[in-house]
Amino acid sequence: VDDRNAIRAALGTPTPDRLRMVAQAIRMGTSLEDVHAMCKIDPWFLEQIAGILDMEARIREHGIHEDAGNLRMLKAMGFS
Repeated sequence: VDDRNAIRAALGTPTPDRLRMVAQAIRMGTSLEDVHAMCKIDPWFLEQIAGILDMEARIREHGIHEDAGNLRMLKAMGFS
């Protein structure tokens, strides 16, 4: 609960760490609508971040398939 409250407070203030706080809020199950209400980041960008986090979770669960096409897709999503 304290972590959630700290993240919610951090989302309302523009800082260099806010993007990480957005990601953590989404990982903790906060809806994109609630994240948008707290930080006013465009929903399109929040959906892109959620997609990256979804891929991150799949990689953690299943590992990376290291074929060229998959690596290109991951790179295009922002993974390095």
